[in-house]
Amino acid sequence: QGTITFIENTVKEIHKNNPDKKIVYLIDALNDIETGSKTDTTFQKEESVSKRLNKLCISTESILLASSHIRKNGGRRPTLEDMKGNSYLTYSAKVVIGLHNELKLMRDRAGVFWKLQTASGDVKMPVLEAHFLKSKVSSFNGVIPFLQTPSKGLVEEPPPQMLSTFINQIYSS
Repeated sequence: QGTITFIENTVKEIHKNNPDKKIVYLIDALNDIETGSKTDTTFQKEESVSKRLNKLCISTESILLASSHIRKNGGRRPTLEDMKGNSYLTYSAKVVIGLHNELKLMRDRAGVFWKLQTASGDVKMPVLEAHFLKSKVSSFNGVIPFLQTPSKGLVEEPPPQMLSTFINQIYSS
């Protein structure tokens, strides 16, 4: 299932059986897709996968959401340069969003978190930061914070009164 051929065939079949539906498919992670070639360099593999997925999206009028591995960066917020490989995927992407969870990385030193009130007291909870690193579809290039409750698998928008606090914390840390 981790091959480009399997992905192409699956999306085409779904599109053929549901021509009036908009297909959105997820891939985790683009770097792990196999092309079938044993001799491709990393650059050739990324270029081939990217071109084939782009063509697939156009021919099936589908939308692809995908993750990609990034380099270890010492806990700082992600940048385009942190994407693993040779940046062909970054170049061909329409939107690149880097996710950051300071509480997970820095624990007690984290400056960006929210407090969950419990019977036994306040508990520090993570804020998942969505940093828009590139966008060909919008001029927005900022960050959107989300309250995360990992034990429930929940991510939600913060109340409006908390939004500016998180934005200030993110840009000051």
